[in-house]
Order: sequence, then C-alpha cells, then structure tokens
Amino acid sequence: MLPPGQPPLQVCALDPASTSTYEQDAPIELDDQGGEWITRGKARKPKLTARPSLDLHAVGFHLPAMQSDAPKERLEILPAAIRAAKLPAHTCADISLHLRHRDRLAVFKAEHIEVVNRLLRVQCITLAGRTHQVAPYLMAPTNSCRGVIYGIAPDATPDDLIRDLECYQSDILSARRMGNTSCAMLTFSGTHVPFFVYYQRIEFRCRPHKPRAHHCTVCLQYGHRTLACPGNQQRCPICSTVTTRPDEPHSCTPWCLHCEGHHAPFAEVCTIRKTRDEACAVNAAQKQLLRHRQLEKVQSASLPTKASPPAPSKPPTSSVALPPSATWGGSVIKYTPCTISPCT
Repeated sequence: MLPPGQPPLQVCALDPASTSTYEQDAPIELDDQGGEWITRGKARKPKLTARPSLDLHAVGFHLPAMQSDAPKERLEILPAAIRAAKLPAHTCADISLHLRHRDRLAVFKAEHIEVVNRLLRVQCITLAGRTHQVAPYLMAPTNSCRGVIYGIAPDATPDDLIRDLECYQSDILSARRMGNTSCAMLTFSGTHVPFFVYYQRIEFRCRPHKPRAHHCTVCLQYGHRTLACPGNQQRCPICSTVTTRPDEPHSCTPWCLHCEGHHAPFAEVCTIRKTRDEACAVNAAQKQLLRHRQLEKVQSASLPTKASPPAPSKPPTSSVALPPSATWGGSVIKYTPCTISPCT
C-alpha cells in the first residue's frame, strides 16, 4: 500500500520503442480500462569470456612487514620487482602479481621463461625508500604433487638430488633436502605420487607429503611462519615467557603456551600440535583430490568424442522356442535339438 499523497507507480505501456530493453517473454497484464501493461523481468547477466588457460610460471618473494601505508606499498611491489629484475618494458605485459597476506608472500606469474629467470636472480627490492633482501624461488605448478623419501645423503644438494634421482612413472620437477635431515621432498608432475623412485640406482619408497601447520618461533603462535610474524611480542621458545630481547636472562622451565603442558611449545608430544597437523594434512589431501578431479574434467573435455561402434549382429541360433504356455517365471524355455545315434 502506497503512503498517502504519493501518486501510484505506473509501469511503461506496451510500446515497441519503450519495451525494447525488457524481456521479450515477460508476462502481459490487462488493467480495468482495457490497457495492456508489461511487467519488467529480471535483467540477464552478460556472459563473460573464459580466462585463457596459459602455462604460467610462478616465482615467490617473501615480503617484509608492511607499515601503516600498506595500500601504497602494495601498488609499488610490482614496479619495484620489475625494476630490480631489469626487465624491458615490452616484456612486462604478461606479468601478474598475487599477494598472500597471511604468509606475506608475493607471487609473480609470467609465461616466458626469460622473464622468470630474471625474477629468480633478484637479490634485493626497494619499497617506500627502504631496501630489503629477498630470496626468490620457483613455485610448484598447479598440476603437481609432492612426495617424501628417507635415507638420502646428509650433504646432498638440490643439483645432486636431481642428478641422482630417477622415476619412470612421472617427471621430477624439483627436489630438496628438508632442513638438516636425511629426508628429501620431491615435486612430481601430475596429481599422483609414484610408489617408488630410484636414488643412486637404489629403489626407495616414496610417500605423499603431509604438510604441517604453520607456526612462528618468535611469538609462538599458529597460523603464520617466522618470516611473516607481525612482531607484536617475542617469547622464549622453551618456557613461553615474554622477553624483550633473545639473550635476556630468565628462569627457563619448559612450559607449553597452547596445552599448558610441561614441554616446549612446539614439541612432538603436544596435543594441540598433533590436532593442527592432522587438520592441515587432511585439508591438503582434499585440495589435492579437488585438483585431480578438475584436471580429469579438463582432459576429458579436450579429448574428441568418439562415435559408439554399432552393436554386433547376433548369429542365428538353432534353438526352438516353445509357445507362451510353456514358460516359467516370465521367460521362455528354449530347447536345443540333438541327434540320437541308433544303438548297436
């Protein structure tokens, strides 16, 4: 009901010139005076063209902490990286920047390998008049998976691993040793981790990589890494006591900040860490399964459809069918004639 004093609203009359922007199949209504009115339908959303599926290479930069003028610094990241890589102007059109604020990670995507190689050689980047050291690295593509092997040489470098590793089921994209351990993490092309790989011509069992929850060794909190720590407070990695500097003397007794147990905050026996690691591993497995299904869908759509072959004609049988009166259970019983040899 309209408020008093307000004239009634009228929808435009049925006129080809005035209804050209409306839905053509909109319902037509009649009023008391015999006039025809058209009800406006819902506007159709324009169809967007699909993004081109290019084989892009990704390079990751860990950024420093952003100050109060963070929006301005975000706009300066891409031009600063282009200047640091000394890229010509005509090669910068295919570079895109993706920011991961939780990890303080800048991901540069490019199609040409020459641009990627120059980005990998960048050692420092200047933002807001300050120079920061960076360590760029080549990120794994979307169509890839990670596996882990145990028992490699303790002093193996990534180049040594690539030279000594062999796999006959999929291609090995990269390999690196995990810290100072004898464990190596391998990146394979595709979405299936091979069961076995060969290291120095010896067969090794390869298991899927289970990532752990991100934790910071500065503030002792989960959800971000040490490089992405906001720097609000610093705690002792053993007793979880808030300290002003790392070498500050204090009474240190192991105590967990999360489960309040008598152990270090990120010890293997911590129940909170076990729960978070299991949740992170399950989440990674679900994402890997989703990527595998998406890849299968793309591959099935790109394959040409094959016409189904005609059904083979059945050869005639010599069986004799009885009339419907000799049926049992709804099926016709068939007898095959046979020849009886006379007795001798």
